[in-house]
Amino acid sequence: MRIMMSVLLCGALAACGDDDGDDKNPVQEAVDAGFNLAKQSGQPGNTWATTCRGFNVLDANIISSSSQEVWDFNAANTDVTRSFSIYSDDSCEDSFGSLEFLGNYELKDESSDVYPINLQFDKAYLTPSNQSLVDALNTAGWCGISDWKVDKKTDISGQLGEGACRVPQNMGEKGYDVIVVEDDKLYFGTPLSPAAASESERPQEANRDIVFNRK
Repeated sequence: MRIMMSVLLCGALAACGDDDGDDKNPVQEAVDAGFNLAKQSGQPGNTWATTCRGFNVLDANIISSSSQEVWDFNAANTDVTRSFSIYSDDSCEDSFGSLEFLGNYELKDESSDVYPINLQFDKAYLTPSNQSLVDALNTAGWCGISDWKVDKKTDISGQLGEGACRVPQNMGEKGYDVIVVEDDKLYFGTPLSPAAASESERPQEANRDIVFNRK
């Protein structure tokens, strides 16, 4: 588990190199081992997804949907993508579209199985892939937009929080959370809602109700 987390840590921490060049850096060794393990098993290592669940990421008054949530952490830098594939059915087979948040993360190694993570998202995009969703969005003028089109990726970053334009992610504000990785499964402290708004409100343990599996 420590090796798997080190793959993330190398992208978020500066201490991945050896300053004096004489002794091998144990963090770097763990990172190298983690990348080798991911490569050998054919797994990217930093992408995590839920199974299909009845979580409506859009306004339920507009349309009812299910979703699958995916987090993609970039180990080469601090970029993170949180995305939702949206479906019209409970088995997640009939696609409605996708909702995507782009931001950055800061992961702290505190020699513990629970890792504090800071998150901030600055961009949000909705791409409807179904005419039924397009019609519902246009009828409601969701996010102040009335010309939604099928497969058109639309930036809604500036409209979030206005009226019915609400999604499960705060924008432009730092959020304080924790993550735990066990047996190729990842858990957040606050998986369903935006992370805590301050350090003092940061969760101290993982919420295991929502499971993210390594992709």
